[in-house]
Amino acid sequence: MEAETLAFLKDIETRRGAPIAWRTFCTWYGTSRHEGLERVWGVFLYRVGDTFYLEDFEHQNTFLGFPVRKRKTDKPYERYEESFHRNEVCGTMQISKRTAEKIVQGQLAPRYVKPIHGLATLFAEHIEMVTLTDGSVLLFSLMDRKKFLAELEKQQHNHS
Repeated sequence: MEAETLAFLKDIETRRGAPIAWRTFCTWYGTSRHEGLERVWGVFLYRVGDTFYLEDFEHQNTFLGFPVRKRKTDKPYERYEESFHRNEVCGTMQISKRTAEKIVQGQLAPRYVKPIHGLATLFAEHIEMVTLTDGSVLLFSLMDRKKFLAELEKQQHNHS
């Protein structure tokens, strides 16, 4: 690992007071919390103890590998961080990205969402919808869904 990456991970472990037990990147993230929020770039998802954390980073737009200057109309970057305890998770399901976008934009209430099915499973991008006990949802485009679900399950068995 690069020194910069190691320093970043060490900083997280220092802030959280424990080692990172599991980590991945999400290529898209959304939530129904905070009146809806969407991140169309990578978000770092990791677990420390029984808590899952998300952090994003300022994104540099590129074209053919070259940085693209920000427009004056672009909103200034605001760092986003979110967390949830494993006990807050009351369900997960795969949905389409379009459905996830509707949730984030406030056009669709999460309680009415059905799992992705039929031809959509072949052609639509899959998003993991994690429903929390307060009724809010977190939406992830995960690199490896099975590992994420295993992390949720592993913790539940360890503390039952």
